Amino acid sequence: MIDLGALPFEELVMLLSAIAWVLVAGGGLAFFATHRDAALKRRLWPWANLLASASFVALAVWASGASVELAPLLLVGAAGLTAYGYRAAQFCGRCGATVFSANPFVRERFCPKCAARLRADAG
Repeated sequence: MIDLGALPFEELVMLLSAIAWVLVAGGGLAFFATHRDAALKRRLWPWANLLASASFVALAVWASGASVELAPLLLVGAAGLTAYGYRAAQFCGRCGATVFSANPFVRERFCPKCAARLRADAG
């Protein structure tokens, strides 16, 4: 067990920030995996994706001591992962399933859960 009183303030804040990020990411994952309203998912997905990436970059830059050398690499990586996540996810209008394509350049045509045709546009 971690003795939180023995940790220096910076390490305590880092630990609590990391725990908060994991809880928020887990909550988002649970929402998008279980919620059945595809229209709501389509509206929230870009914002959730962007928020998760931005909070991760902020946490990583802060954890590295605001390293100037690391920030551009993190931003490029986060931008790529955000674009990938946005492009790879689709939401079935019939059953509400969240469908992730392994290849973001080739979108899934049918829902693997209910076999309904997926929308051709984003999301």
